[in-house]
Amino acid sequence: MQSLNTVDQILNANSGRFDAQFHQGDALVIPTGYSKPVFKVTESEIFLLRADGSVWDEYDMPEDGDVVEYIEDLLSSIGL
Repeated sequence: MQSLNTVDQILNANSGRFDAQFHQGDALVIPTGYSKPVFKVTESEIFLLRADGSVWDEYDMPEDGDVVEYIEDLLSSIGL
């Protein structure tokens, strides 16, 4: 069985912490209760976004490959 790529992992996640939208080949992570994305997930990186959508910071992919859990941990670390 082939594992999902990072964008597909986020888009197919069943998380109570966030929703995701596909945008130009990437996944935008929108925390539950918010209207704007906080993270953009590409095939190789995770970007923390400012309110205007520009990149504020970037993160490497998790070594264990569990992007959904990593995003949930990042949301917790910033209080979301």
